[in-house]
Amino acid sequence: MKKKKSIVVPLGVGIVVFLALAVVGAWFYLQWQQGDEETETQSLTVIQLNTEEIRKVTYTDFQSTVTLRKKKGKWYRAKNLDFPLDQFQTENMVKAFSQITATSMIADPDSLPSYGLMNPMYMITLRDKHKNDTVVKIGNMAGASDYYLTADEGKTIYTVSSHLLGFLVFNEKDLLQGDLFPTISGATLKSITITRNGKNIDVCPNESKDDAEKLATYGSELSTIRLDDCVNYNVEKKQLKAYGLNKKSRKEVTAVYEDAQVGVKRTHVFYMGKPFQEEGVEYVYMQMVGSKMIYKVYLSGVQKLVGR
Repeated sequence: MKKKKSIVVPLGVGIVVFLALAVVGAWFYLQWQQGDEETETQSLTVIQLNTEEIRKVTYTDFQSTVTLRKKKGKWYRAKNLDFPLDQFQTENMVKAFSQITATSMIADPDSLPSYGLMNPMYMITLRDKHKNDTVVKIGNMAGASDYYLTADEGKTIYTVSSHLLGFLVFNEKDLLQGDLFPTISGATLKSITITRNGKNIDVCPNESKDDAEKLATYGSELSTIRLDDCVNYNVEKKQLKAYGLNKKSRKEVTAVYEDAQVGVKRTHVFYMGKPFQEEGVEYVYMQMVGSKMIYKVYLSGVQKLVGR
């Protein structure tokens, strides 16, 4: 009688097979877990509106209220259409408000006052092109970093991340889309011309032995300029004199520099107005050519440009 042949699997091969099966099993487990997490996240969607259809957003902390309207694809501040609203920031804000997901849902909620939703901290109203309103109320803190929220007058109560509150911008200056000042330094500045009322005050280089040093100083000052403090976003011609920015008073600065990102020469023109003091700090008014916005910048950083 013939003996049956037994198959002997080497120990090393057995371990490899076992590890392979373990890896495959772990992969399927992770896929299952991820799928389960996606389902959970989807089930906690509070609002899912079409951002493109939103036409009006109003939000309030019951001390200040901001209302924004969308017309012909552009957002404006209501009753102040001249305000240069930051379109990128506004679009991000509208998207955040119209697509809210929650951290958790309260299964058996108490009455609204328990969550600060009877008199909420914030209220956001989204109106679509069909004039349908969605009202979001945000109440007390829920734990260390979340807040209670309802979008259906308290029928359902969620907790949401405090990240959402970062889009509630009440400071007018934070909503402003200002002018851009290019990146210029002593290394990239090629020439500078300063005039007043059509007459040259300084031209550099001008075949002078100290041209290189002077140009480097001008470039260093230009590198300090930040247009982050607008004092008038829609100046009228008759107001320019008060800032020292009327045609006879202002200094016109023409800077030719190399755009380091693309290696191309560019020209930037702006106006310097009069110096002034505010709460013991010295500033000077500035305006970009073609802009209606007036800024104040620290005088200490632009002494040579001012002529001190």
